[in-house]
Amino acid sequence: MHKNPEDPEEVPGGFLSDCNPNSLTVIHNCAVDKYLSNSKTFSSFQFERTGYFSVDPDSSDKKLVFNRTVLLKEDAGK
Repeated sequence: MHKNPEDPEEVPGGFLSDCNPNSLTVIHNCAVDKYLSNSKTFSSFQFERTGYFSVDPDSSDKKLVFNRTVLLKEDAGK
């Protein structure tokens, strides 16, 4: 965390330079349960064996957008 993320002296590349450039993954034409089509913005769901996701404000009746908020770790002992 930066005290002032907008200060170029504190964060020379800007606060976005701390973000992983490969963090955006878009998966198109996924199959989901029909009940998800009525999801409200910011509703949360657990997708089996993947993680927790929330409905993005960019979602529409024709296109659902989910943001992963928590990744489920795999059990290394399995």
